[in-house]
Amino acid sequence: MPTLLRLLQLADTAFPTGAFAHSLGLEGAHAAGELRDEHDLERLLRRQLDGMATSDLAIVLAAHRVALDATFRSRSDRDVAPASAPPLDALIDLDHDLDATRATRETREASRATGERFLIAAAAILHDPLLRALRDAVADRATPGTLAVAWGVAARAVDAGPAEAAESLAFSTLAALAAAGQRLVPLGGVVTQRALWGAAGAIPGAVARAATVDPREPCSFLPELDVRSAEHERQRVRLFIS
Repeated sequence: MPTLLRLLQLADTAFPTGAFAHSLGLEGAHAAGELRDEHDLERLLRRQLDGMATSDLAIVLAAHRVALDATFRSRSDRDVAPASAPPLDALIDLDHDLDATRATRETREASRATGERFLIAAAAILHDPLLRALRDAVADRATPGTLAVAWGVAARAVDAGPAEAAESLAFSTLAALAAAGQRLVPLGGVVTQRALWGAAGAIPGAVARAATVDPREPCSFLPELDVRSAEHERQRVRLFIS
């Protein structure tokens, strides 16, 4: 199967990650009157993308690089001592660093839950040794299992390039949030897709920005959505887990 088709399957909202159950602050924004129409939805999707540029997207690029290095290492002379840390250790470091950027309990748990479910499904389909090792480390609670780290390894396993890995993660995230916004307002299908289309146009720029970020220092500044996420924990009526 061509790389594009494999990547499309991983990025499809039907892939079993459980992302449909999370709004990442959108439900809180809706309760506060900040999500009323397609324009609000596009604005909030763009805000989410801004935060991802310096955190998730930077980490997915780094995880892809680690997986690529591991591929070359496996083809080299195993008697030669590697100059860098073992790939799984490097991924675990990235995983912990990204997990630390989550400002609220809900967003942290959402990232871990979707990441672990993605890992279980992707490892079963792709049969990639590094992906399986990461899945096992998450199952053993040796690492949080954020979605971005798992995504970078899986994208490399289907021979996608680093930019493709980051772009597909960004689009998959925005598409899931757009669907959440559609249910919350509610919005029609066409206007929801129009909001997603507008926000997704900023993905290449966000990925280019992510490439300039030191993956050892990821950060995310989303006060608007983080505050709503924190309030959502105590919201009396909820459609979404986060």
